[in-house]
Amino acid sequence: MYVFDSKSMDAKDLQYYRESLDSLMTLSPHATVFALVHKIDPKDGAPAEREALFRECEARVLARSAGLETRCFATSIFDDTLLNAWSAIVETLVPNVGVVQRLCADLRAACGAEEVVLFERATCLVVASAAHKEDGAPRDARRFQRISACIKQYRLSCTLAQFAFSAIELSAPGLAMLVDQLTETTLVLVVLSDPLARLDDVPECIDQARPEFERCLGF
Repeated sequence: MYVFDSKSMDAKDLQYYRESLDSLMTLSPHATVFALVHKIDPKDGAPAEREALFRECEARVLARSAGLETRCFATSIFDDTLLNAWSAIVETLVPNVGVVQRLCADLRAACGAEEVVLFERATCLVVASAAHKEDGAPRDARRFQRISACIKQYRLSCTLAQFAFSAIELSAPGLAMLVDQLTETTLVLVVLSDPLARLDDVPECIDQARPEFERCLGF
Protein backbone atom coordinates (compact mmCIF):
# COMPACT_ATOMS: atom_id res chain seq x y z
CA MET A 1 0.00 0.00 0.00
CA TYR A 2 1.42 3.32 -1.07
CA VAL A 3 -0.10 6.74 -0.28
CA PHE A 4 0.34 9.81 -2.47
CA ASP A 5 -0.65 13.36 -1.54
CA SER A 6 -2.63 14.61 -4.52
CA LYS A 7 -1.80 18.20 -3.54
CA SER A 8 1.96 17.72 -3.79
CA MET A 9 2.68 14.74 -6.04
CA ASP A 10 5.88 15.55 -7.93
CA ALA A 11 8.69 13.82 -9.79
CA LYS A 12 10.54 13.02 -6.56
CA ASP A 13 7.47 11.27 -5.08
CA LEU A 14 7.12 9.17 -8.23
CA GLN A 15 10.85 8.35 -8.19
CA TYR A 16 10.58 7.05 -4.60
CA TYR A 17 7.52 5.06 -5.65
CA ARG A 18 9.37 3.45 -8.57
CA GLU A 19 12.33 2.59 -6.34
CA SER A 20 9.95 0.95 -3.84
CA LEU A 21 8.41 -1.11 -6.64
CA ASP A 22 11.85 -2.25 -7.82
CA SER A 23 12.51 -3.64 -4.34
CA LEU A 24 9.05 -5.17 -4.19
CA MET A 25 9.50 -6.91 -7.53
CA THR A 26 12.74 -8.44 -6.24
CA LEU A 27 11.21 -9.76 -3.02
CA SER A 28 7.50 -10.23 -3.89
CA PRO A 29 7.10 -10.29 -7.67
CA HIS A 30 3.45 -11.42 -7.47
CA ALA A 31 2.30 -8.72 -5.03
CA THR A 32 -0.57 -6.37 -5.79
CA VAL A 33 0.03 -2.67 -5.23
CA PHE A 34 -2.73 -0.46 -3.82
CA ALA A 35 -2.03 3.22 -4.47
CA LEU A 36 -4.12 5.70 -2.47
CA VAL A 37 -4.28 9.14 -4.08
CA HIS A 38 -5.14 11.03 -0.91
CA LYS A 39 -6.60 14.48 -0.15
CA ILE A 40 -9.06 14.53 -3.04
CA ASP A 41 -11.51 16.36 -0.83
CA PRO A 42 -15.14 17.40 -1.41
CA LYS A 43 -14.19 21.07 -0.95
CA ASP A 44 -11.81 20.88 -3.92
CA GLY A 45 -14.49 21.45 -6.56
CA ALA A 46 -17.28 19.66 -8.34
CA PRO A 47 -17.24 15.85 -8.66
CA ALA A 48 -16.08 16.11 -12.27
CA GLU A 49 -13.11 18.26 -11.24
CA ARG A 50 -12.10 15.85 -8.49
CA GLU A 51 -12.46 12.92 -10.88
CA ALA A 52 -10.21 14.67 -13.41
CA LEU A 53 -7.58 15.31 -10.72
CA PHE A 54 -7.67 11.67 -9.65
CA ARG A 55 -7.42 10.37 -13.22
CA GLU A 56 -4.41 12.59 -13.87
CA CYS A 57 -2.65 11.32 -10.73
CA GLU A 58 -3.67 7.73 -11.47
CA ALA A 59 -2.19 7.90 -14.98
CA ARG A 60 1.13 9.13 -13.56
CA VAL A 61 1.17 6.31 -10.99
CA LEU A 62 0.26 3.57 -13.46
CA ALA A 63 2.89 4.79 -15.91
CA ARG A 64 5.51 3.90 -13.28
CA SER A 65 3.89 0.65 -12.13
CA ALA A 66 5.07 -1.61 -14.94
CA GLY A 67 5.60 -5.17 -13.76
CA LEU A 68 3.13 -5.20 -10.86
CA GLU A 69 -0.64 -5.26 -10.72
CA THR A 70 -1.70 -1.85 -9.39
CA ARG A 71 -5.07 -0.53 -8.21
CA CYS A 72 -5.59 3.16 -7.48
CA PHE A 73 -8.16 4.77 -5.18
CA ALA A 74 -9.14 8.42 -4.67
CA THR A 75 -9.40 9.02 -0.92
CA SER A 76 -10.24 11.74 1.59
CA ILE A 77 -10.81 11.91 5.34
CA PHE A 78 -13.90 14.07 4.71
CA ASP A 79 -16.08 11.35 3.15
CA ASP A 80 -16.26 7.55 3.03
CA THR A 81 -13.78 7.07 0.17
CA LEU A 82 -10.98 6.07 2.55
CA LEU A 83 -13.20 3.42 4.09
CA ASN A 84 -14.17 2.19 0.60
CA ALA A 85 -10.51 1.78 -0.31
CA TRP A 86 -9.60 -0.06 2.90
CA SER A 87 -12.60 -2.37 2.50
CA ALA A 88 -11.45 -3.32 -1.01
CA ILE A 89 -7.92 -3.95 0.26
CA VAL A 90 -9.05 -6.03 3.25
CA GLU A 91 -11.27 -8.17 1.01
CA THR A 92 -8.22 -9.23 -1.03
CA LEU A 93 -6.46 -10.34 2.17
CA VAL A 94 -9.25 -12.63 3.37
CA PRO A 95 -8.32 -16.31 2.98
CA ASN A 96 -10.82 -18.39 1.00
CA VAL A 97 -12.83 -15.28 0.12
CA GLY A 98 -14.87 -17.22 -2.44
CA VAL A 99 -15.89 -19.74 0.22
CA VAL A 100 -16.73 -16.93 2.65
CA GLN A 101 -18.99 -15.37 0.02
CA ARG A 102 -20.76 -18.71 -0.44
CA LEU A 103 -21.24 -19.09 3.31
CA CYS A 104 -22.75 -15.59 3.44
CA ALA A 105 -25.14 -16.60 0.65
CA ASP A 106 -26.09 -19.78 2.53
CA LEU A 107 -26.73 -17.81 5.72
CA ARG A 108 -28.84 -15.28 3.82
CA ALA A 109 -30.97 -18.07 2.38
CA ALA A 110 -31.33 -19.80 5.76
CA CYS A 111 -32.54 -16.57 7.39
CA GLY A 112 -34.79 -15.58 4.50
CA ALA A 113 -32.87 -12.31 4.56
CA GLU A 114 -32.62 -9.53 2.04
CA GLU A 115 -28.90 -9.14 2.66
CA VAL A 116 -26.06 -10.49 4.82
CA VAL A 117 -22.86 -8.50 5.34
CA LEU A 118 -19.70 -9.68 7.10
CA PHE A 119 -17.56 -7.01 8.81
CA GLU A 120 -14.09 -7.23 10.33
CA ARG A 121 -14.79 -6.75 14.01
CA ALA A 122 -12.10 -4.24 15.01
CA THR A 123 -12.37 -1.88 12.04
CA CYS A 124 -15.91 -2.63 10.76
CA LEU A 125 -14.50 -2.95 7.25
CA VAL A 126 -16.56 -5.08 4.88
CA VAL A 127 -15.17 -8.58 4.32
CA ALA A 128 -17.93 -10.21 2.25
CA SER A 129 -21.64 -9.91 1.51
CA ALA A 130 -24.57 -11.65 -0.13
CA ALA A 131 -27.80 -10.05 -1.35
CA HIS A 132 -31.13 -11.39 -2.56
CA LYS A 133 -31.06 -10.94 -6.34
CA GLU A 134 -34.35 -9.38 -7.31
CA ASP A 135 -35.28 -6.57 -9.65
CA GLY A 136 -36.31 -3.46 -7.78
CA ALA A 137 -35.00 -0.14 -6.53
CA PRO A 138 -31.21 0.15 -6.96
CA ARG A 139 -29.24 -0.28 -3.76
CA ASP A 140 -27.12 2.53 -2.38
CA ALA A 141 -23.55 1.68 -3.46
CA ARG A 142 -22.18 3.16 -0.22
CA ARG A 143 -24.65 1.55 2.16
CA PHE A 144 -22.03 -0.75 3.73
CA GLN A 145 -19.71 2.13 4.57
CA ARG A 146 -22.56 4.14 6.08
CA ILE A 147 -23.70 1.19 8.16
CA SER A 148 -20.10 0.60 9.24
CA ALA A 149 -19.84 4.21 10.42
CA CYS A 150 -23.09 3.82 12.40
CA ILE A 151 -21.87 0.63 14.08
CA LYS A 152 -18.57 2.23 15.05
CA GLN A 153 -20.31 5.30 16.46
CA TYR A 154 -22.75 3.17 18.45
CA ARG A 155 -19.90 1.02 19.77
CA LEU A 156 -18.03 4.16 20.83
CA SER A 157 -21.14 5.42 22.61
CA CYS A 158 -21.36 2.11 24.48
CA THR A 159 -17.72 2.41 25.51
CA LEU A 160 -18.17 5.99 26.75
CA ALA A 161 -21.22 4.89 28.74
CA GLN A 162 -19.19 1.96 30.14
CA PHE A 163 -21.42 -0.66 28.54
CA ALA A 164 -20.04 -3.67 26.69
CA PHE A 165 -21.14 -3.79 23.06
CA SER A 166 -22.90 -7.06 22.28
CA ALA A 167 -25.36 -6.67 19.42
CA ILE A 168 -27.72 -4.25 17.68
CA GLU A 169 -31.31 -5.14 16.85
CA LEU A 170 -33.66 -2.77 15.01
CA SER A 171 -37.22 -3.31 13.82
CA ALA A 172 -39.56 -1.11 11.80
CA PRO A 173 -42.56 -1.77 9.54
CA GLY A 174 -41.29 -3.77 6.59
CA LEU A 175 -37.67 -3.89 7.78
CA ALA A 176 -35.64 -5.52 10.55
CA MET A 177 -31.91 -5.97 11.11
CA LEU A 178 -29.51 -7.61 13.51
CA VAL A 179 -25.79 -6.97 14.01
CA ASP A 180 -24.11 -9.69 16.06
CA GLN A 181 -20.71 -11.26 16.58
CA LEU A 182 -20.11 -14.17 14.24
CA THR A 183 -16.51 -15.21 14.94
CA GLU A 184 -13.71 -13.88 17.10
CA THR A 185 -12.77 -11.34 14.43
CA THR A 186 -16.03 -10.71 12.56
CA LEU A 187 -19.49 -9.19 12.96
CA VAL A 188 -22.45 -10.11 10.80
CA LEU A 189 -25.33 -7.90 9.68
CA VAL A 190 -28.58 -9.61 8.68
CA VAL A 191 -31.26 -7.47 7.02
CA LEU A 192 -34.84 -8.75 6.69
CA SER A 193 -37.54 -7.23 4.49
CA ASP A 194 -39.76 -10.26 3.88
CA PRO A 195 -42.80 -9.99 6.20
CA LEU A 196 -42.72 -13.79 6.61
CA ALA A 197 -39.12 -13.77 7.86
CA ARG A 198 -38.74 -13.69 11.65
CA LEU A 199 -35.92 -11.79 13.37
CA ASP A 200 -36.26 -14.18 16.33
CA ASP A 201 -35.02 -17.03 14.11
CA VAL A 202 -31.85 -15.21 13.00
CA PRO A 203 -29.67 -15.86 16.12
CA GLU A 204 -30.21 -19.61 15.75
CA CYS A 205 -29.22 -19.45 12.06
CA ILE A 206 -26.08 -17.52 13.02
CA ASP A 207 -25.22 -20.10 15.70
CA GLN A 208 -25.56 -22.92 13.17
CA ALA A 209 -23.42 -21.11 10.60
CA ARG A 210 -20.68 -20.05 13.04
CA PRO A 211 -18.59 -23.29 12.98
CA GLU A 212 -18.30 -23.19 9.18
CA PHE A 213 -17.19 -19.56 9.22
CA GLU A 214 -14.68 -20.29 11.96
CA ARG A 215 -13.19 -23.16 9.98
CA CYS A 216 -13.02 -21.08 6.82
CA LEU A 217 -11.44 -18.07 8.57
CA GLY A 218 -8.87 -20.21 10.35
CA PHE A 219 -10.14 -20.63 13.94
